[in-house]
Amino acid sequence: MITLDVESGILFNLYLTVLRSRFDFCGETGEGALGLDRYTLQSAIASKHSDNILGGFFLPNSLFLNRISNDTNLPKDIEITSPQVRSYPIKQSEAKNYVGTLNRAQQAFFLEKNYFTSKLVDLGSGIIPETENYKYQIVVLNSTKAVQNIGLAKKDGLKSYTGLVYVSQTPNSPEAYTFAIMCASLKPTRQMPPKFVLQPEPECPSGYEKIQ
Repeated sequence: MITLDVESGILFNLYLTVLRSRFDFCGETGEGALGLDRYTLQSAIASKHSDNILGGFFLPNSLFLNRISNDTNLPKDIEITSPQVRSYPIKQSEAKNYVGTLNRAQQAFFLEKNYFTSKLVDLGSGIIPETENYKYQIVVLNSTKAVQNIGLAKKDGLKSYTGLVYVSQTPNSPEAYTFAIMCASLKPTRQMPPKFVLQPEPECPSGYEKIQ
């Protein structure tokens, strides 16, 4: 007969409890049960001379955990850090939304005034010139033809954004309409974007790509 010390007995009883909780016993008589109680203690711990009794007999594919030290203190030279969540996309969405808002506000302003403005306050959009992460400004390329709106990153790691609102005619109408495009820098930058080149179908400045 094999006997267990107190610690091993507690561990084995806990192991059996966990195993029982993982199986459904069918019917009132328990027919189809795994029948753990019919396994002898000798069989369960036949490998007593090994470092552990979990796995092997009952669960041959189980993960074996071996105690390598009784010391529960971490070494002093180990540094524990919290995972850092990159917030760049969240911060960049601010500039993307703000520049898009400025584009739409310029279109509305032109519809009423027939010219573009260089002043944020004139647009009544509520956008302030500067936030924690971006600076916002307007460059009027031609007061009656085109205006460039800019969201310039203030910190490293953030992309910059720029938009263009321009006046053009559609092929089927002699009346002029305003159109808008939005561009994002290909990589993070704190440099002012180049000015748009005014042409029938304007494209994003060098180093920028068109976005929705």
